[in-house]
Amino acid sequence: MTNKITLMPSGVVFECGSEKTILDSAIEQGIVLEHSCKNGSCNACEAHILSPQGEVLTTILTCQVKPDCDMTLEAEYYPELANIKSKTAPCKVDSIEYPHEDIAIITLRLPPTANLTFLPGQYLDLKYQGIARSYSIASIPQKNSKIEFHLKRVENGAMSSKIFGHLSANQLMQLEGPKGTFFYRNNENSGPIIFLATGTGFAPIKSIVTDLLNKGIQQDIYIYWGNRKSKLFYDPSVALWESQHANVKCNLILSRPEDDWNGKYGYVQEFVVADISDLNTASVYACGSQSMIESAKALLIENGLPAANFYSDAFVVSG
Repeated sequence: MTNKITLMPSGVVFECGSEKTILDSAIEQGIVLEHSCKNGSCNACEAHILSPQGEVLTTILTCQVKPDCDMTLEAEYYPELANIKSKTAPCKVDSIEYPHEDIAIITLRLPPTANLTFLPGQYLDLKYQGIARSYSIASIPQKNSKIEFHLKRVENGAMSSKIFGHLSANQLMQLEGPKGTFFYRNNENSGPIIFLATGTGFAPIKSIVTDLLNKGIQQDIYIYWGNRKSKLFYDPSVALWESQHANVKCNLILSRPEDDWNGKYGYVQEFVVADISDLNTASVYACGSQSMIESAKALLIENGLPAANFYSDAFVVSG
């Protein structure tokens, strides 16, 4: 049975069979809805079912619902992603570094024919020895077909056990994607652009910020990167950006005090509120733990950030 799904306010219509989720059907037809984890954990794909009069009847997750009737949904879609096609491609390990015992920076080399196109902020599925995991891209689109990932060791994790201390150069792997709706919105907002990251949630932030700076953006950029230990601030890009660009302000924040740490400690969202008095024209991009994203969204909206200007990608740990 095929059902008609209408998206509001865009008016876009697509068909969805009762055997597929709304999200999967939409993506297959080039209509990319808001999503992230695709397993019901992050709530990024939340949408409202509307009555014929436009009233909200209930809320659903499009990655979970298989419709049994026609529906009208209040949900955004992204024409920016319409021409970004997911594909599967082989790759080889170009290099692997361990800036910390629990962090791996992997650079993968794709064949020139792969022609992988993505928007900074998106992620790919990495497949290796029968295991598949999603990782955000830390690099920007470039002609040399290299992709950078930042991996955090997961205790007893299936992928972690195969990579940390075992992966070597030229090892053959596989990529699938790109995926996700976390990317910079080039809208009319003239206010500050605020980036929040915890842990390796810095990876897609690095991709987006690098791309913006390469394009010469003049808006103020604030970066708040939180970790539990100072040694987990593994990427020196933040200091480089701040030294080379007058419109960039970087903040490294520990969630708890540490000996010999003279910097800030607390939670990233608290420093946004302390530093920026007017959030009405700001845009916020948050990536990392689900708890940080939920807390940040609530606090920043409470302090004047328009809800529509909060974009996020929650990292859901897989074993």
